[in-house]
Amino acid sequence: MSFKYNVLNAICSLPTKWINLTFQNRVINQISYGVAAQFIDDGRIQCKVDREKVGGEGAAAIYDPDDDTIYAPLDSYGERFFDEKSVLVHEVTHAILDYYGGLDMNMEKSSMLVLNDETIAYLAQAIYAIAAKNSLTQASPLEEAVAIARPKVDVEKLDMCKSIIFSGKEIEPLQDAIRRHKLYEATISDIALHNGLKRPKPESSPF
Repeated sequence: MSFKYNVLNAICSLPTKWINLTFQNRVINQISYGVAAQFIDDGRIQCKVDREKVGGEGAAAIYDPDDDTIYAPLDSYGERFFDEKSVLVHEVTHAILDYYGGLDMNMEKSSMLVLNDETIAYLAQAIYAIAAKNSLTQASPLEEAVAIARPKVDVEKLDMCKSIIFSGKEIEPLQDAIRRHKLYEATISDIALHNGLKRPKPESSPF
C-alpha cells in the first residue's frame, strides 16, 4: 500500500463520519473529509514520504501549508497502527483549515492562531479515536483532547448531523497542554498559515 492510500483509508473510514465539531467559528465534519479525500485523490493535496522533513524515521506525519503536502517518514505510515491513522486524521484536519484560506463558517476572512489550529486538529483526532473504540497511546496533548471530547461523543446516541460545539472554557486544559508541548513552543502565538490550496483544479474534479 502507498502512503497516499493510507491517508485516504484513514479519512474515509467509518469513525471519521462521527467527526462534526465547531470551534473558533470553523466547522469540521464528514463533508470536510470527503472534500479533502477528493483533493488528495486528484493531487491538489499531495502525500509524500520524506524522513528529513518530519524529523526522522520515528517521527509522526506533518502537513505543510506552504506546499499543500502531507509528509510521513515511511511509505507504510498509517497502514497498520491505529495511532498513526489518528495522526493522519489530525494532519488532514490542518489541510482542511488551510483549504478554507482563512475564511470562517460565514465565509468571512478570519485569521487563527496556531494554538487554535492545533486545538481543532486534536479535537478531531480525539473524536476519531473515541468513535473507533480503539486503544490509543494518549500522550499529552491528545490525552486532554480525549478527556474533553469523550463526554460529548456517544456513537450510540450522537446525531452525526449535529455539530459538537466546544467552548473556550472547556478546552482550556487542552490548550494549556498544547502550550506546554515542546513541538509548539516556538510558534504557538503565531498566526496559522491558511493560504488555500495552490495547485490548479483538474478538469475532472467535481469540486
